Amino acid sequence: MAKNKIRELKVKNTKKVLDTIIKYKGISRTEIASICDLAPSTVGQATSILLENSIIEETREGESSGGRKPILLSIRSKYACVLVMEIKRSGIEAIIYDLKGNVFDTIAVSATRLKGTELLEAIASCVEGIKNGEVGFTSHIIGVGLLCQDDIPDYDLNVEFSTSVSSDIIRLETAVAARCGLPVKKELINRYNLDYYLKKSKVTLANYAYINVGERITASFIQENTLIKKNGEAEFDISDSILKPWRDDSIPEKSTGKEVAVLLKRLSPEEFSSKIKRVIRSAMVFFTVDHVYIGGEYEHLDELVKALENTTLLNNRVQKMEFKGSSADKIFARSLLMENSRNILQDSF
Repeated sequence: MAKNKIRELKVKNTKKVLDTIIKYKGISRTEIASICDLAPSTVGQATSILLENSIIEETREGESSGGRKPILLSIRSKYACVLVMEIKRSGIEAIIYDLKGNVFDTIAVSATRLKGTELLEAIASCVEGIKNGEVGFTSHIIGVGLLCQDDIPDYDLNVEFSTSVSSDIIRLETAVAARCGLPVKKELINRYNLDYYLKKSKVTLANYAYINVGERITASFIQENTLIKKNGEAEFDISDSILKPWRDDSIPEKSTGKEVAVLLKRLSPEEFSSKIKRVIRSAMVFFTVDHVYIGGEYEHLDELVKALENTTLLNNRVQKMEFKGSSADKIFARSLLMENSRNILQDSF
C-alpha cells in the first residue's frame, strides 16, 4: 500500500512538471520548482524520468542571473499528438496537433456528410492510420476531440451498438472511445467559438443563452458559468416550438434539415423573433438569461437580431455571433492536451 502511494505521488509530481513544461515551452528546472512549489530534488527526479523516456529535451541555455546559464527544457513535439475531428455537413477533416500545440498535418477524411456507423468507421480508420505512422511519424494519440457543426441532428451523431443478445443507441463520442481505446471529448463548433470569444474578450457574463439556427434551431444555457445539460446533452432542440404553427401535412413532425429550411422561409424575421422571444420567456422560468447570442446559417440573421433587440424582453441584450473559420480549433486541441497529459506518461512508470 505504501509503495502504491509513493508511486502515485511520483506520477502526480511528474505530471505537474510535464504540464508546466508544456505550458511554458522553454523553462528551467529552477523555474519549474518555483511555479510548481516542488523541491529541486523532486523536479530533478521528474525531469530525469521525462528525459530518459525522450518525452522532453534540453533545448538551449537561458538567461543568466549572475551564475551559470540555466538549461531550458521543452516538450518533444512529435512524441505524441492530439487529434481534432471537424465534423460538418460538408464533410470531415482531421487536424493533427503536436505536443507544442502546432498543426502537424490535416487530413481530408470525407468530402461528403457521414452519419452514424459510417461516421464511426471513418474516424476509427483515421485514428488507426495515425497510429500506424501513415501521416509521417508513428505516434500515439493521447486524446481525440470531436468538433461538430452545431445544427447536425443528434441522430446523425448516434451509433447503433449490437450484440447477440441486445442492441442500443449510443453517442458517437462513447462509440469512438470504446472502438479506439482513447479519451474522447465532443464540442459544438459555434458554441465553443462563443466560449472562446467570451474568454478572450474578458466578457463577464455568468448567465446567458446561445441560439443557433441551421438544420435545427437549438438553444444552450449557461448558468453561473456552467453549461446546463439534460440527459448528457447540452443543447435543447427548439425547432418544433418555433416551427409547429407553420407545419402542414406535407411536413413530418420530426423535420429534416431541408424541411426546417422550408419552414423557416414561411416566417418573416419578425414572426421568427416573436417565436424565439416566447421560447426564451418560457426558459426564463427555469434559467436566468442576462444576454442572448444568436448564430448559425439563417440568411436573415441580421433582421432577426434587430427584431429581437426591439422587444422589451430582450432589449439591448441580443448579439449576433459570426464565426469565420475554426478559430477555436487550436484552443480545443490545447485543452485536450492538458486534460490528457497524464497519458503521455503511460509507458514511463
